[in-house]
Amino acid sequence: MNELISVIIPVYNVEHYLRQCVDSVLTQTYTKLEIILVDDGSPDASPTICDEYAQKDKRIKVIHKENGGLSSARNAGLDAATGDFIYFLDSDDYISDTTISSLYERIHGNKQIAIAIGYFTALKDDTFSTYNEDWLFDSPRIIESNAFASRMLMEKSNHAATAKLYRKEIFHSLRFQLNKKNEDILFESDLIPIIESRQYKCVDVPIYTYFYRQHEKSICHSIEDPITWHVVENCESIISKYNDRHDIVHFLQSRRTSYIIITLSQNIKEKNIRLFKKRRTHLFDISNQFVRKNFPFNVFVYFLLLKYMPCIILLKEKWSGKH
Repeated sequence: MNELISVIIPVYNVEHYLRQCVDSVLTQTYTKLEIILVDDGSPDASPTICDEYAQKDKRIKVIHKENGGLSSARNAGLDAATGDFIYFLDSDDYISDTTISSLYERIHGNKQIAIAIGYFTALKDDTFSTYNEDWLFDSPRIIESNAFASRMLMEKSNHAATAKLYRKEIFHSLRFQLNKKNEDILFESDLIPIIESRQYKCVDVPIYTYFYRQHEKSICHSIEDPITWHVVENCESIISKYNDRHDIVHFLQSRRTSYIIITLSQNIKEKNIRLFKKRRTHLFDISNQFVRKNFPFNVFVYFLLLKYMPCIILLKEKWSGKH
């Protein structure tokens, strides 16, 4: 157990959380680490904190760069990484002290295994909770190369880039897509051909030691540019890429439809009629029959109202706001 593991931590506007994040890596029971802090042009005290830590521990490297977004920061970390394995950690999150060792022991002895997949515990307002009930299981599970696409794109396993230990070799020609949100699912879609062509296996490891912090500064809270709309766009992109995979396409079409309805409903509640009118056109790309067959009847009715008679929903919201 003497292989170097590169932990890549993109840093932006996280001065209140960064120390806890970095400390959680420094206290890992697996100690042969290269810790890469990528300051993505952060305007707060985060760059100074990064430099302070680099002075304290020689395992820490700091990259200061112009702001380019999460994907750009992760790519900069990948370009600088010299480890045999890669672990991504977001700088407002943290991990328990056995996280790296637990994943490493499942992957290091078998070169056929490309990724050891760990899991999240949600953290909000100092309260811990299960992130996804469907991701709870008791013992490690091998994912064969031909099952990786469906498990990731249909979200049967952790489909995020974080909380996983990767073999560095898979990143030879792979990077994160720039200027995207909800970029992790696009990353997984780009990873699929690599896993399948090289017949790599992955292992699902039931460790819930990545603490995912949910807070108000999240991009999910943007009205003009909500994460839900990026999910819609990313689903469309992946559908066009895997249009011959019927089970995946069906799942993504259902997800796309759900998020279009959710986003339009939110636009109405926020009385943002401009955005509603702009986005409503996407409803006409969805067949009524598809929604009728795959969604509850009340959702189907609401879909029809959004599509053909939105004035009824607008009047209902206006009436509800007066009471």
